[in-house]
Amino acid sequence: MNVITAIASILATFKTLIATLSRLYDAYKRQKEQPMFLREYQDELRDIKSVTQIFETK
Repeated sequence: MNVITAIASILATFKTLIATLSRLYDAYKRQKEQPMFLREYQDELRDIKSVTQIFETK
C-alpha cells in the first residue's frame, strides 16, 4: 500500500465519520426539540377543540 492510497483511505474514513457525526447531531437536535413541538401541537389541538365547542353550543 503506497502513501497516497493510505492517505486516500484515511480521508475517506474522516469523510464518513464527519457525515455520521452530522447525522447524529441532527437527530439529537430533533429529539431535543420534540417536546416543544409536541407542546405546540397540543396547544393547537386545544384551540381547535375550543372552537368546535363554541360552534356546538350555538
